[in-house]
Amino acid sequence: MQVVIGDQKIDYIFKRLRRSRSLRISVKKGGQVTVSAPFFVLAKQAEKFLIQNGNWLLEKLKFQKEKAANSIFPSGHKDFVINKSKALHLVRDKITKLNAVYGYKHGKVTIKNMSSRWGSCSKSGNLNFNYKMVYLSDEQVEYVVAHELSHLKEMNHGRNFWKLVALTVPHWQTIRKQIKSIN
Repeated sequence: MQVVIGDQKIDYIFKRLRRSRSLRISVKKGGQVTVSAPFFVLAKQAEKFLIQNGNWLLEKLKFQKEKAANSIFPSGHKDFVINKSKALHLVRDKITKLNAVYGYKHGKVTIKNMSSRWGSCSKSGNLNFNYKMVYLSDEQVEYVVAHELSHLKEMNHGRNFWKLVALTVPHWQTIRKQIKSIN
């Protein structure tokens, strides 16, 4: 579907969702716009909702475009396929090194193409990492792996969690700031 806001034609996807209680606009990486709505909402109402929120939408689209232009990383499925096994090898080496200190049992280690995270730890102990870790410095990779390993013991970001991270990455605050500034 398409809507005109100001002088811009914007393509969007209209989704009706059973569990949705209100209209919602999302703008994903690359500028894909989606309007989610309850089943009773008509397409015309969704279009009107987009127009009413036109300024917000144009700002979000501009932000996504600038973010993509300033990204230091290649992107796309091809880059993921090329670097997935390299990232897995890198992460497993770091887990072996750091877990000599921690001694935690973990589940599967998976490499994913994540849009906004470097890693995650599930309640069942599975560790997931972003393939783009191959583009980080060695100390940044160590920080991300230490962070996720620490979640095996502390599933929060409390004082005890950060003490665990500091066991292997004493200057974690500096590295954390670096990583947060990376697109």
